[in-house]
Amino acid sequence: MVAVTGGDVLGWFVMVNVHIIRVAMVLAAGLGVVVFRLLHFPLPWLLGPMVTTLLLKLHYPDKVMCSIRFRNLVLIPLGYGVGTHVTVEACREMLNQSAGIIVTTFMSIALCVLLAWWTSRSADVSMQSSVLGSMPGGLTPMILISESIPHADINVVVMLQSLRLISTVFAIPFLVFQSAGVTPDVAQGALHLVTLEDAGIPLWQLILVAISGPVIGTFIRLPAKFLVGPVISTGIFAIYTGTPLPEAPYWLTSLAQVVTGVYLGTCIDPFQLSKNRRLLPTGIAGVVALIAGSLLMGYALSFFYGFSPTTAFLATAPGGVAEMCITGMVLGENVAVILAYQLFRLLFLCSVMPLVLQWYFSRKESIAG
Repeated sequence: MVAVTGGDVLGWFVMVNVHIIRVAMVLAAGLGVVVFRLLHFPLPWLLGPMVTTLLLKLHYPDKVMCSIRFRNLVLIPLGYGVGTHVTVEACREMLNQSAGIIVTTFMSIALCVLLAWWTSRSADVSMQSSVLGSMPGGLTPMILISESIPHADINVVVMLQSLRLISTVFAIPFLVFQSAGVTPDVAQGALHLVTLEDAGIPLWQLILVAISGPVIGTFIRLPAKFLVGPVISTGIFAIYTGTPLPEAPYWLTSLAQVVTGVYLGTCIDPFQLSKNRRLLPTGIAGVVALIAGSLLMGYALSFFYGFSPTTAFLATAPGGVAEMCITGMVLGENVAVILAYQLFRLLFLCSVMPLVLQWYFSRKESIAG
């Protein structure tokens, strides 16, 4: 007869408890998606699991965890999805509008840095956290790069980025539709999605292109390589072939968003956030200022280039590429211009800004040391 010790019973109990927590995390993530979709909240596959995981972590702060290796793996299809927006037509439009695109992109970044400085002073958080939390269009890249920058608090970054994302995705379409005098009946089905048959490219080749980004990024020490790497490799491949690439399967990108949302929820420490009660009102004020600044840049763009005010605002708004382009399509605006401005800023924020921020803050840390 095998003797069962107290340690064996305790080990078995801990193992069962861990599995129960994992099942609870999966159920909570699914519930978050359902609730956010029913309430028509933006990005339900990402923000829903993030919120429910955070609520679960309030009760089990030491047991709610997510594998970073699994998180890194599912980031690849998200990076590939961003890279598919890089087409020859989009690049041609970028060249035609290069002056306006570059000026508005750097003005947006300058405004974000200014707001970050104000947030850092007002809410008593580090400048690193404030800058990474204020950059538009790059929730996941900024959170990933915060993991490698000293004194960057991921709690603050997630909080500020989530505030910006939710506010802009809700507020900007509302403002645009109200000014146009129509209802926001945005139909995703109106978009023509490229299929594998349309592209004429083997699936294995697309998978190889997406995977090559993180592999090469490892050798060149690319920040956020599992997201930024596929963006760069897919974009280069799209330009080289001259063919629009099919997007990643919907179920795969949805799974990637769910896992990313769960991971973000596990990264947030609600007890640390509760200590800084000034962060929420300061973050909201910063989002309002960012939207107001985008409105001013949009009107300036409309004046210099002759675009309609709606097209110009959607081109400079701190929202997502897909959301702004779909809104412009429903209103009959110049979608090519909107895509060119939004895509350049997104690629710049995903590819260049992580390198710049990592270099600047690492250099500043070494000088201070």
